[in-house]
Amino acid sequence: MEKTQKNNISTSKLILENQNKITVTGIIEILSSNDNTLFAKLNKGNIYIYGNGIHITKLDIEQGLLEAEGNFNQIKYNNKSDNIFKRIFR
Repeated sequence: MEKTQKNNISTSKLILENQNKITVTGIIEILSSNDNTLFAKLNKGNIYIYGNGIHITKLDIEQGLLEAEGNFNQIKYNNKSDNIFKRIFR
């Protein structure tokens, strides 16, 4: 039996501490990561994190947990349902 969703977390939570430590729950997978960007798929959308010196300190996909450190200067959240409505009402 193949598991379709990697974790059972139904909500996402973001904690930013002093712009240099971030904790995100609801993580399904990391889409891309380097020193300046971190893109992740959440259970209900995607999160885009920008900054300098970004490195993942803890990743537990089973629990849906991501912790990272660096100098964060921009965070964007893309909710999948928003995209559907944008396409319908163009």
